[in-house]
Amino acid sequence: MLEGCIRSIASKALPPIDISLNQLLQQCFTSVDAANYCLHDTDSSRRFYNHLVYCQSLILLAAASDRPGPSIIGSTTGLLARVSACIADVGINDARTLAGLKEQDLEVYQTARRVYWTALIIDRFHASSQSTDMMIRRYSGTLSRDDYSALGEVAYYLARKCRFITIDNHQRLIFIRCCPTRWPHSLCQSRGKHPKC
Repeated sequence: MLEGCIRSIASKALPPIDISLNQLLQQCFTSVDAANYCLHDTDSSRRFYNHLVYCQSLILLAAASDRPGPSIIGSTTGLLARVSACIADVGINDARTLAGLKEQDLEVYQTARRVYWTALIIDRFHASSQSTDMMIRRYSGTLSRDDYSALGEVAYYLARKCRFITIDNHQRLIFIRCCPTRWPHSLCQSRGKHPKC
């Protein structure tokens, strides 16, 4: 998946291969599609981990498919919808699931946070650039210190800004209210309004 994503974005960054990019992406998509049938496990921790890996694979495919021209592996929106369904099915952003996971395995907890926020970031940018509906819903809470630890500084602040992006009924990019002027904090400060937001 990672190789297909890298070749889709920067094909000259890797040595040439015998098959075309479209064939590589089709093989990746076929593998992910087949993995969908192997996700369920009687052990709940293995089931959760299987879904995490599946979501990561779908996210990489969504990033690889978001390019000009006809899509070989399905629409980016369709892939993000599958990611959203997977997140909801296994509770990747469910507060109770995450609380238990954090106590049991911090590494898997942080991976779950990265998967969720990466999916949300890609979804918000895709929806705003294509004027399509957003697939990933923000189920609970806000970004926390744990998210900062899991994401790192750059991704944390990017996720924070993406929480404010939405599309209205007329397909215009708007920002959700976070202060009386309806602008995110940094925009308030840059416009000279509400410097303490």
